Amino acid sequence: MAYGITAAAVQELTDESDDYAAVLTAPQQSIAGRKSLTEQLRPRFKEVEAKFVSLDCLILQFNTTEAGRALIAAYQAARVVRDAGARPSPQPPTPNP
Repeated sequence: MAYGITAAAVQELTDESDDYAAVLTAPQQSIAGRKSLTEQLRPRFKEVEAKFVSLDCLILQFNTTEAGRALIAAYQAARVVRDAGARPSPQPPTPNP
């Protein structure tokens, strides 16, 4: 026990240092995790789109009856992507001269 430093004090300081390092790197680890997940989205979207293309072909077999044609029309109407976008931002007031 030189200079009043005990093994418990050293261990406590080591634990605090480890906790600080974990907190310090947590935001970067979170960003990296989100980036990895985002990169996985495009291939998955392509897989889903391929399934829809397959369904687009399969639905045509119901074209033999009036009810089938109504089903096809409803399916095709539901397949239309409507981009609602965002609300337009409010126009800033014009300055008075």
